[in-house]
Amino acid sequence: MTKRFFMHLFGILLLVSLYPFHLMAAQEKCVSVLDVNEEIKKHFLEGNPEHKVLLDEQFENNRNNWPEQATKTNIGKKFKGAFKIRRGKLFITTKKGKRQHAIPIKIKPGSDYLIETCFKSKDYLGLVWGGKAKGNSNMSLENYVRFATNIELGKFIYQTDAKKGWGYIDPWKKNKAINQKGYNTLSIVKKNSTVALFINGNKVGVQAAPYLYGNQIGFDTPSSGKVEVESLTVREVPLKTKSTSDIYRTLKLGSRDTFFINAGKMAYDLRTNIIWAKSYRSGEIKKRKHFISLDQFITTLNQTTAIKGWRLPSIQEYSTIFKRGDGRDVYTSYIGKPNVFLYKLGYMHQLQAEKRYAWARDTDNSGKHFCFDFVYGGKTLCNSQPNFAQEVLANRQGLPELWGLLNEDRKALPLGENQNQLFERVTAAFHANLAGPGEMLFDNLLETGAKSLYLNSLTRKIIENKLPLRLAGKVLLAVKEAEKNSPAFWIEYAHLAGLANQPALLLKGAEKLRSVPYHGEFKEDILDMAAVFEALGYHLLGKENDALTPMLMRPSLKNSLLIFSYLNASATPLLKDKERLATLIGVDKSFLIGQYAVPKPQAFYNIETGQLIEPVAAAPALEAPTEKKKPAKKKGATPKATVLD
Repeated sequence: MTKRFFMHLFGILLLVSLYPFHLMAAQEKCVSVLDVNEEIKKHFLEGNPEHKVLLDEQFENNRNNWPEQATKTNIGKKFKGAFKIRRGKLFITTKKGKRQHAIPIKIKPGSDYLIETCFKSKDYLGLVWGGKAKGNSNMSLENYVRFATNIELGKFIYQTDAKKGWGYIDPWKKNKAINQKGYNTLSIVKKNSTVALFINGNKVGVQAAPYLYGNQIGFDTPSSGKVEVESLTVREVPLKTKSTSDIYRTLKLGSRDTFFINAGKMAYDLRTNIIWAKSYRSGEIKKRKHFISLDQFITTLNQTTAIKGWRLPSIQEYSTIFKRGDGRDVYTSYIGKPNVFLYKLGYMHQLQAEKRYAWARDTDNSGKHFCFDFVYGGKTLCNSQPNFAQEVLANRQGLPELWGLLNEDRKALPLGENQNQLFERVTAAFHANLAGPGEMLFDNLLETGAKSLYLNSLTRKIIENKLPLRLAGKVLLAVKEAEKNSPAFWIEYAHLAGLANQPALLLKGAEKLRSVPYHGEFKEDILDMAAVFEALGYHLLGKENDALTPMLMRPSLKNSLLIFSYLNASATPLLKDKERLATLIGVDKSFLIGQYAVPKPQAFYNIETGQLIEPVAAAPALEAPTEKKKPAKKKGATPKATVLD
């Protein structure tokens, strides 16, 4: 009996010794976002010599001066609890009252940062940063940001402690990433203008980067409970300094947005063809102690700049440059010494009220102007108080916006779910060189409603996804009868014909545009565009001298930002001789910032006959001569053309 007992006991001990407890322990340990996200790891750790470790707290001792004594002086009468650093951990025990437990860690304004803590608790713990100590106490904070978890309920919350009360950005939400039995790691990743929230390496939210009022970083304690904190780390990637050379540079957002900023404080958006300009610096407005009226601002801008036709942007135009969660500023400019801030347009930091809003041309029924809110990405009624919105800009409509403005009935309609799926399949087919199936799928897409596709600017999506332009021609053919009296329709047709390098069709579009019955406020813009389309058509035919005539007949071209934007973005063959073109229009050559390029010929539709016109060989004037000639002198040499796919 005794022998059998010991044999059973030996077997149990053997099984216990073979059980992979090391794996079980590993599963309970901390999961850093650096271990599971290569992009974040590269930015904050590997391959980035600029990153700094501001804090690597493993609680081996109290060299960072964490407050361990809770007294009436530093935390108040109503709190009962204890904070102790023992055996490589911070032990927090609370019986009554809720407080913070923090130390000062300075993060430079504008820098990217990673704050991460690993802890074990059955109750609650919040990670706090950017707060200010009340009085001399770093156990009671104000104006801080909180990312917290309720372990028992499996929920998290993200809040900003604004001066006017708590902002519940992310209210309590349930999330399966929370470990209710072991360790949890909270990670805050601030990159450019957003913060991403991670629990155990799983992204649970993305928000606008909060404004940091102070430098206190630490913990928000439970009102009653126990917490064991394993570690707290803070990493920083400093904001790159700017120099005076940055006043003229290119900002690339995603793969489609490209902005050029010239010394005249004008930004050219080559995606939307909108041109933006800043009015006054915020500091100048404050010195004036009153805000210049909107009408006076526009009048002054038109009188004092070489370019005319400025106006306030619409809410819709602001939204084209607003990038929720994109994490990059759309429009930033510096001048003078490094980091002297001029103006900024894009995704603003919350609570920076002086940079949060921008006046818009939209008004309510009583005539009051709306503002665009760059924190929440929508419109709000502007306060009547001076300096409420100090970021005031003006712009000139670009080509896509002009399409809509010319026809007030043309309102963008969202694609249906089925239409979106079909378009994705069309794109995938053509990108896989399956033109036949792609064409059939596109015909199926047109059958779902050609007008809704046209109103939703499907033609622009075709261009952006580098699909054959004949597909865009099919859309125009399908809506021709309904839209043929709209100048927007003929602008779009001529534009597409130019991109397809079909000069005869382009000239036909210019002719139709010039003769369309329209007598509204954009009449001059229409005639300017017709002149540019005609000039481009003659140029693509190899008749470069004939291309000058239509532009010479439009002296107003020198005041048209729309024309400069279109020349730089789309009518690039006309940039072959920039000096000659600038002299012809009557402007400085610096306005012609685009690069000379010739579009690759493609098949496109004759809108009148419905016939698909196949591409012809490139015009001889655009090709290098076959016979040998003496090399051209460097001065005034013709630039080599880039062929645009």
